[in-house]
Amino acid sequence: MKYEIAIPSYKRPSELREKTLKLLERHNIDKSLIKIFLRDEEELKSYNYLTGDYNYVLTGCKSISEVRNHLKYYYREDRPEINYVLYIDDDIDDIYEYVNPKLARPIKNLEKFIIEAFVTTEKEGLSLWGIAGLCNPFFMKNEYSKTLKYILGGFSGEVVRRDRHIILCDFDHFEDVQMSAEYFLRDGGVIRFQNIGIKTVYFGDGGINETYGGKENRLKALKGLAKEFCERYGDMAKILERHWGTMVSLNWRYKIE
Repeated sequence: MKYEIAIPSYKRPSELREKTLKLLERHNIDKSLIKIFLRDEEELKSYNYLTGDYNYVLTGCKSISEVRNHLKYYYREDRPEINYVLYIDDDIDDIYEYVNPKLARPIKNLEKFIIEAFVTTEKEGLSLWGIAGLCNPFFMKNEYSKTLKYILGGFSGEVVRRDRHIILCDFDHFEDVQMSAEYFLRDGGVIRFQNIGIKTVYFGDGGINETYGGKENRLKALKGLAKEFCERYGDMAKILERHWGTMVSLNWRYKIE
C-alpha cells in the first residue's frame, strides 16, 4: 500500500524533531513517506537541520483551516498517485494501544496499525479514520465505531475519494470537529479506532496558539466559535464547558435522514 505522511508545522522545529519525527523513527517509518508542510521560505530556515533528510512543501497558509484545506487540495489534485494519507501534528509524543481496562502501552508496530486502519476504512466504504484523543485504558476497547464521533486532526487518515466532493473547513478552531461532521454527512460514517490513543500536550506553544497570538487569545475565541459551530450543525453537536475552556461535542447518536 502506497501512502504518505503529511505533517503540518508552524514555529515548532524542536518539537517536531524531538516528538513526532522521533516517534516515526522509533517505528522505522521510511523518511521518503514523510512530507513536512511549512508556511514559507523564512520559516524553512529554522527547520534547515532536517533539510537533507525530509521533503518540504511551502503552503503560504496563515491559519489552521487554510493549512488543512491546502492538504486536501494537494493530495486530491497534485498527487493523484497517492490514495492514502496519514495526517500527523508536529508535537505527538507517542501512540498507545489498549491491553486491558487498566493498561495501555506504547504501540508495538505503528506502521502495521496504519496500514490496517486504511484497509478497514476502505472495506467499510468510508474515507476518514482516527483514534481516541487520550490514552486512558478505562475508556478504550478492542473495536472501532462508524458513528458520528470526533476524529482528532492530530493523527488521522484519509482514503482520498476523488469521485466524491471535496471536504473543506472554514473554522480556525474546531476545524477537525467540522471535518468529522462533514465526512460523516458525505460518506455516512467515520471510523474511530477505540483501542488506539494518543499522547500529546494540548494547547502547547507554537502551532494554533501562535496563529491566535497566544494561548489566552485562543481560549477566549472558543466560546464564540463553539456557539457558531452548534448553530450551524444543530443536533449534530453541543457545547461543553470544561475547566480549561469551551469545547464542542459531537452527537454519536445522530442519524442521517
